[in-house]
Amino acid sequence: MKRKIQCLLLILLLCLLACGCGEQEDDETAGGYAVYYTNTESTKMTSVSYKPESTTSEDLVNELLMQLATPPLESDRKVAKPESVVIEKAELDGHTLFLTFSEKYRDMDRIAEVLCRTAYVKTLTQIPGVEQVEFYVGKEPLKNEQGAEIGPMNGDSFIDDTDKEIGAYKVGDITLYYANKEGSKLVPVTVEAVLGRSVATEKIVVEKLIMGPDASTRGVIATIPQGTKLLGISTDEGVCYVNLSEEFLKPLPDVKESVSLYSIVNSLCQLPNIDKVQFAINGDSERTFIEDISFSTLFEKNKELVEVKE
Repeated sequence: MKRKIQCLLLILLLCLLACGCGEQEDDETAGGYAVYYTNTESTKMTSVSYKPESTTSEDLVNELLMQLATPPLESDRKVAKPESVVIEKAELDGHTLFLTFSEKYRDMDRIAEVLCRTAYVKTLTQIPGVEQVEFYVGKEPLKNEQGAEIGPMNGDSFIDDTDKEIGAYKVGDITLYYANKEGSKLVPVTVEAVLGRSVATEKIVVEKLIMGPDASTRGVIATIPQGTKLLGISTDEGVCYVNLSEEFLKPLPDVKESVSLYSIVNSLCQLPNIDKVQFAINGDSERTFIEDISFSTLFEKNKELVEVKE
């Protein structure tokens, strides 16, 4: 059942002022919540520790929404949402928080929009009971440039570049290969990603594959066993070296072994600087995958595993 969150802005504002503008503190301060902003140049995400007065999920949503719209005390930081963009409604339905923005949201450029999304989702999903956030603009769900609904988002939907200078953001599209519903073939899916100099694109690709397809991606299933961790990744002379945790060796009952392996290979080989992939498990490249596939092999893109739509 949806619970409409009453925006008691005046009362909250008085509370915030009485608490010294919400007791904003430096990131290093222990406890409280991290409220996300950008630096004034919009070249990186940054956060401020904040100790709310509220205790219930609904009241915490209200208070943190107010804080996200309050300019931070630090002169080198600013709110991620333009002042012209208004949050018209906030509703908590189960564990999903629905935020409805005014039509002015569409006027943001692509970088500003992604930064705004990051700040709100990463801040609000810290609230107990709020596992994901979904954006609406007017009556329509937020969509990407391809017209697909972005759907529910959580903190893992974004690269954790907080407080790391990346010079300039680049929002681009990458192609990931997931399994079809039968787990027998690979299906290419184009997703939006925030790219920056501090995070290698190949790292983003593998981490997104580990997360699996989001709620807006239909007709495909995850190819990487839950619990798998990316321990390291680097590229040299066209070969991408991928070091995964032991969990990757656990077979998925609904996905062919070759589909699981080549979902990573094909996704990485889409990048212009990668032709081949070398795997390692906990740093050991002499391991085998499902008994008969040696990780000492250099793997190239497998086009035969890609599903062909008639």
